[in-house]
Amino acid sequence: MILVLTHSYFEQGTDPVIDWLLYYKAPFFRICVEDLVAQKVNYSFDIDKGSVIINGVDYSQKVTVIFFRRFYRYLYYEEGEPLGDVSRKVFYEANNELEHFVEALFDAFKDKIWFPVSEMVNVNKPKISAAAHRAGLLSPRSRVINNKTGLLEFKEECPHGCITKSICRISYYTFGKYTYSTYATSVDDDVLAMLPERFFPALFQEKVMADYEVRVFYLDGEFFATAAISTDKDRLVDIKQSFYKESLKWATYQLPKDMEAQLDKFMRWIGLVTGSIDLIKTVDGQYYFLEVNPVGQYSAPSWQGGYQIERRIAEWLIQKNNMHGKEKI
Repeated sequence: MILVLTHSYFEQGTDPVIDWLLYYKAPFFRICVEDLVAQKVNYSFDIDKGSVIINGVDYSQKVTVIFFRRFYRYLYYEEGEPLGDVSRKVFYEANNELEHFVEALFDAFKDKIWFPVSEMVNVNKPKISAAAHRAGLLSPRSRVINNKTGLLEFKEECPHGCITKSICRISYYTFGKYTYSTYATSVDDDVLAMLPERFFPALFQEKVMADYEVRVFYLDGEFFATAAISTDKDRLVDIKQSFYKESLKWATYQLPKDMEAQLDKFMRWIGLVTGSIDLIKTVDGQYYFLEVNPVGQYSAPSWQGGYQIERRIAEWLIQKNNMHGKEKI
């Protein structure tokens, strides 16, 4: 049986895969993180035996494959009047309780086939960048710096200047009807002028002169690539800010076989069976690895390239379940 772990509201990567599981009549069930606190079902987790019983059924031996996508979510429990600092402390501690319970639950399912492995979902950008460098992939020079003098020295070392981006993935900020997000940004003179001598540690990266960017969805040795080609001479550093511009065109793309082999080796080395990989093709024909997101969105490249990635994921889950599980389709 296939277990789908996600959240309750629409998730553009999960729901289309579930549609294909339904189409193939695959045996699966879905648990949302909200289900753990919603008091809609009876469940029991036997810590000693590792069994998980939901509405009287022990699923611990039925599950073979786990499709894990955006399961973590901060939950709110408050009803009625807020209690200020007390409410904040209760929220924090309740979520901490839930997080530790989920970790123990995942450990009970550690012998299952995960897509992707839960421990790899929140990848560390600096660690992945260092791993890519050790694996022989070209990648921009990166440093975490907390002072203006060190930043100026690093900027001087980079022929085309440098950019800054978040060390982790920062969420959206919503104020009224407006929502804000952070993007990779060039470190120009205006940015430098605003900086104090010392500041909160930030990730800085060498700016690479791109001919175009390549977005790659990796699935256990298969590559589904699309190139993002911009005709805008003054294009922004972060391509996400140009997604809705007419000057940005998407095209199916074939990576060189040696590049695919190198990326496949890297992904297996760091323990990822899937992930969305960002590459830059430079003006001199080199490929630079930027980052990999184990739960990156793939609906856009799936549609733009006609890849039907959601179908391929469902078929992969079914294949693994048929190979190792007791329940057949």
